[in-house]
Amino acid sequence: PQTALMDWNKGSNAITDSKNMSNGTTYRGLTLVTDSELSPIGTPGAFLVQENNTNSNPALIFSTGVTDNSNYTLRCWLKADRNYSMAFATNGGSNVANIDVTTEWQEFEITQAVSFSMSVHIGGFGSITQGSGLKLWVWHPQLSKGDGEDLYIETEGTAQHPSKVLVPSGALVNKDV
Repeated sequence: PQTALMDWNKGSNAITDSKNMSNGTTYRGLTLVTDSELSPIGTPGAFLVQENNTNSNPALIFSTGVTDNSNYTLRCWLKADRNYSMAFATNGGSNVANIDVTTEWQEFEITQAVSFSMSVHIGGFGSITQGSGLKLWVWHPQLSKGDGEDLYIETEGTAQHPSKVLVPSGALVNKDV
């Protein structure tokens, strides 16, 4: 029998829990206030975090499990309660970019090599001041291998990586795939 290798890859997201931002997310010096704020498209589901004066280097850090030193693209929608410059990085140890977050939703994107499993940082590197009380809204964090993808892949409890499916011959006859 013949078989076919189908690539039904709909994209990837190496962030462990982008839907709930609970499993694998570290709120260093930040408190999760709510997960039902309005997103840039007007639907509930954006997260509000606030600096809580408990850490000298506040940051939102996402666990990824990625350590292969390949290029990955970090994408995330952000806004703040005031204009604020902060770190934005796929790699927790180097190549930190600074972004200017405003009071309006903006999508930020950066492509860098990832070599630490707790690598994705929003803030940190001395870029959010302890005691500032900064409020930060976060929506659709995604880390994808390569130069990025346009499609957001929501994850809940585990990362989503591309995979191919082996399909037996005849299984796709008269099927709309």
